[in-house]
Amino acid sequence: LDCGQGSSPSTLPVYVASSQRLLILAGPNLTTSLQSVIEVFTFLRTGGSPGQIDILPIPSDDQPLKSVNSALLKDRLGGLLSFRTDCTGGDHFEEHEQLLAVIESGFGSHYAFDASVVDMVTTLSCY
Repeated sequence: LDCGQGSSPSTLPVYVASSQRLLILAGPNLTTSLQSVIEVFTFLRTGGSPGQIDILPIPSDDQPLKSVNSALLKDRLGGLLSFRTDCTGGDHFEEHEQLLAVIESGFGSHYAFDASVVDMVTTLSCY
């Protein structure tokens, strides 16, 4: 999700909450992308349902395109069953820190958020 030039990651929930559907491009970095996890979590917590989420598993560079199947999907989402905020990162340190601040203000700690992410994954239809 690209919120546009000049926007902040802390405004991300506003954009996601107003969405009717959510497309998850479940690539190999899904479990380490804090922004991606927050997008899915926000969508579900603001009234979206698992039925409004479309998930497209994306193979890694060393996997053939024909490997896109339900097993790959379960593998991608399965990684979120052991999600830990402190194992996320990215190239944009300032944005990552802003997202962590949003989590801390909303959940009190990243441990509570981690538990909520695991609960969220279990609601998705492939689990």
